[in-house]
Amino acid sequence: MPDDEAIKCEFCDEAIAAGAEVRSTSDNDVICTTCYDNMWKCSTCNELKHEDDDCYTDINGSGFCEDCLDSGSYHCCDGCGEYINTDRHEYYASDDAVACSGCADEYEFNECSSCGNSIMLNEVYSEHWENEHQCHDCYHRSEQHISDMVRASSAAASVKITEHYKSLTASKNKDAAKHDIGYFLDWYYRGDAGHYSSTDLYLIKSDKGFGAGFGFYDSEMQIASGTYRQFADYVKDMMQRDVFIVEHKKYGLYHPIRDIFKSCITYYDKVKGGIHRGAELSAAEIGKNWLRWPIERININAVIQMLQLNKTDEGADLKRALTNVLNRSYKNRVPAHFPEGSQYYTTLEKYRTNATCTTLPVRIGFDPALLQDVAQFNSGVGSCQCKENAESYGFGMIDMAANPHLWLLIYDKKGEYIIGRSVIKFFKEANTWGKEQGTTFIAPSRLYLSEHTQAKAELYTTMFRAVDKWAKAVFNDYKLVCHTYSRHDNEVLSYIKGAHNFAFSEPEKRLYTQWWIPFWLQKPSGGDAEYTYYQDEDARIELARTSAKTKVADYAARERLRPSGFRIVEIRQQ
Repeated sequence: MPDDEAIKCEFCDEAIAAGAEVRSTSDNDVICTTCYDNMWKCSTCNELKHEDDDCYTDINGSGFCEDCLDSGSYHCCDGCGEYINTDRHEYYASDDAVACSGCADEYEFNECSSCGNSIMLNEVYSEHWENEHQCHDCYHRSEQHISDMVRASSAAASVKITEHYKSLTASKNKDAAKHDIGYFLDWYYRGDAGHYSSTDLYLIKSDKGFGAGFGFYDSEMQIASGTYRQFADYVKDMMQRDVFIVEHKKYGLYHPIRDIFKSCITYYDKVKGGIHRGAELSAAEIGKNWLRWPIERININAVIQMLQLNKTDEGADLKRALTNVLNRSYKNRVPAHFPEGSQYYTTLEKYRTNATCTTLPVRIGFDPALLQDVAQFNSGVGSCQCKENAESYGFGMIDMAANPHLWLLIYDKKGEYIIGRSVIKFFKEANTWGKEQGTTFIAPSRLYLSEHTQAKAELYTTMFRAVDKWAKAVFNDYKLVCHTYSRHDNEVLSYIKGAHNFAFSEPEKRLYTQWWIPFWLQKPSGGDAEYTYYQDEDARIELARTSAKTKVADYAARERLRPSGFRIVEIRQQ
């Protein structure tokens, strides 16, 4: 269409003056700036919608379109009437009854076959209802003591951190921890915590270790804006197209974009077989025998990270290097592939001028005052460590106040509420705890998110970078560890294995946490309750009696990791 010809907006039919900016979406080619600015994005399909299109709201306040409503992924909660996204939100259903996690403990759907007490909808999947159609109290008529799980032949555990424990009952009224933990126990276990025996001990811990009070290391993490992800798709497309191959006096055939992003490419050797990383091959090796080296894979996440960091593999300014290629070698090739006025040019301009990274506050440490906040976050994202599971999977939630683990909490941009949570655990090789020498292995657990779930791999990567930055300030000798197994999601390794400048190695020995004093001495004998915090990954719990030398309680717990359950992570310098 000629540049001087006016066109009409598909929404308002107003003429768009020649030369004025024209916007477009996947469904509409011509939209004026005013109509485009008034559009809204569906939280489910991520499509832009006209301001007059019907917008529905789910239980988290996220807007979604009518097409997504008709897709069958939403159901109206019978308790509060809000929409539930059955692909994202935790919900409970029995026959025709459906309720969100916030209403399921108040929605009665049947009666106990033994005592006649009400059965709430959140019990529909429980062992006591599915097996016997009984309430929890009728089905679980006994408790299991920790002594039943300790082998007589087990060596006595030496708990090195006993001096950092305090007793709730012995604490003075002015002790904030007593109030916070006591309140949490009543709230989380609904007044039933006293039914089970406990050590009544909590551990003073923070980002600085033991004995330094409660507290956090405050940092931040960055995730790339949508422009980086969009432009990375164009970069990948150009790397795959032969139209962007040029002649080079020294190298023969040469692809400048591939050369810039060589560390993100894996090639297949058609002569000898096998795959090779792009960084291992010189431009001359590829250019002199071009057909020998077809692309096996392009790691799009690594491309995004390079764009975000704005560094080539050699440390040069990436944006400048790309601009030089696009303006020189590709001056006439890009228009041949991307027609004038296409979305490519809009994305390119955004990348050049205003592509940004979103900065999110991160806190590493522990404070019992946040136990309730974390439990409520867990409930909102479907974590089993929530109030609704307080007598099954989530029974050991309070053990976070007694074990040596820390939280990694990601907050919204303003730092007002939690949007991400991981648990950081510390391991060493056998019998090295308490010694001055010995590497500490730091293992972040699965990352739960309520926002930015579309950039989960990127958030995992930046989480590991944030942990690495903190660890440098705390440990003299440490290594990062990623898990290779998860009970409920993809393993941690799968999210970071393509991360730029991350290297992985296989361990040779098992790892162990410190022995700690678990909070619970009793637990429900049935179901999935544990004495300790829930094991999201492949760590195994060991229970033992404590040695006489360090006895402040009779029993101790620790976790162990088999070599097959983790990989060692090295984050190389940028």
